[in-house]
Amino acid sequence: RNRSDAAEKAALGPSVAPTLPALESRLLEATVREGLEEHLALSGAYPASLETLVAEGLLSGKLLTGAHAEGLTYRPARGGRSYSIERSRP
Repeated sequence: RNRSDAAEKAALGPSVAPTLPALESRLLEATVREGLEEHLALSGAYPASLETLVAEGLLSGKLLTGAHAEGLTYRPARGGRSYSIERSRP
């Protein structure tokens, strides 16, 4: 019985379920993006830096530290109408 269970699992292929750290990383990025969108709604433009979100109470210092630890880099476009977030860590 165990042998057939193992064969059945092998036939299904590798698991595609994300790991807990990967989920936490995605949640962190989503929280940063939410703060950016809230700033846009309040001020009409994206902030110059993520530190601005912390100063305005839209993001905690702990989350900012986590974003830096995850290698997230925020870059607002000229005029503050768009932005990019890049990840230096996989």
